Amino acid sequence: FPSHDIARDEQPENSQLGKQWGEGSLRVNLDASLAPVLFYGALGSLNTASEGNGVYTHTFSRLNTNAPKSLSVTFNRAGQDQLTFPYAVINSLELSFDEGMAEVNANIMSRFPAANSSGTLSTTSGFYYAFRHATVQVGSSIINAGNSASPLKVRSFNMTINNNTELQFVAGNRNADAIIYKNFAVGGSFRLYYRDWE
Repeated sequence: FPSHDIARDEQPENSQLGKQWGEGSLRVNLDASLAPVLFYGALGSLNTASEGNGVYTHTFSRLNTNAPKSLSVTFNRAGQDQLTFPYAVINSLELSFDEGMAEVNANIMSRFPAANSSGTLSTTSGFYYAFRHATVQVGSSIINAGNSASPLKVRSFNMTINNNTELQFVAGNRNADAIIYKNFAVGGSFRLYYRDWE
């Protein structure tokens, strides 16, 4: 996950560390605890509405008036070491399901990590989503899609949110001065169950 550029010449003793940053990916099962943090980081806008009895609907969106959010990612190898990757941004986020557990894969870029000893490693129980929980509906608007009486018979689904982030370096500093967002794009595909009499 940590990355370095190294400036070299033909004399090994003259090698110098160049730019440094954090970069890598995180793949998790789609759940109700961690996945929303990744979607919020990728899209930057969250609206939460109570449905009663402790149930909430979370709507994530990318608007012209908001930018994706930066996160701090802590990598904790229990009993070994603990690194915090500051100013982490979601370069791309992929949601997919195909006859098993639904998964989220986040490609992350950050400033170079620093050792950190604060915090306690813990496991949070939660609900994982699988293929059987998925429903895909289409319509001419979000409202029409939500009111669709006949969900699509989808066999597999893939959606990628791409923020096209780029590290910006300036003279006098090995660390990224900024991580900027370029052209925003969303793409995906799905495979349908086909029967010729429908």
